[in-house]
Amino acid sequence: MGFDMVETASVARLHEMRFRAFGITTGFLLLMICELLISCRASSPMDDAYAKELLEAKQRCCKIVIGQDYHGNLEYLDVLSDYAFHSTSLPSQSEVVSIDLARAGQVKLMSSDAQWSAKCSGTSCTISSETSSARSIRISRMGMLTPLFWSPDKMLIFYLVKGPTWRTPARCSLEDERDIVLIEAASGRRGVVKTVCGGFPYERLRWFNLPETH
Repeated sequence: MGFDMVETASVARLHEMRFRAFGITTGFLLLMICELLISCRASSPMDDAYAKELLEAKQRCCKIVIGQDYHGNLEYLDVLSDYAFHSTSLPSQSEVVSIDLARAGQVKLMSSDAQWSAKCSGTSCTISSETSSARSIRISRMGMLTPLFWSPDKMLIFYLVKGPTWRTPARCSLEDERDIVLIEAASGRRGVVKTVCGGFPYERLRWFNLPETH
């Protein structure tokens, strides 16, 4: 009789330990799922077609483009022709407004014109306007290669990220892929407007105004 009671107690304790372990595991999984969902909601889904429409409209109406100073000439992404880089005379460059999220060890980051701020936690950053009630923008720092750059009219933002390792079809043959991501500041909507391949000096890309004669 005594042996049976001890065995029963041992079985009960074993079931209790299993139940507690199950509860801890379940809670951990729920926490991971919650964090994953929050991370997924941290930024708007990609809409490449919409982002390209924004950039096309900006070049058409305002002659604002993404490009680089290349040996005294402007190499710019011509989104109204073939989405390739073309050369023209170099105009005077507008003020470069940017935030480097790689410095996220600081409590609060400020843009170079002090009109935007960034608060980061882990891989997610919240970008907010310091001068208006515009909605905040959530951005993931995963694979980010450059600071955020605001267009001269502060309506668009671009930055570069590492492209997916296994993208099908590949956009660069046996080379690293880097995506130019465009964000609409007012809505947070975003998409990839161009992929550049290994060897392209992506770190030199900025916003430019095309020459008036162009």
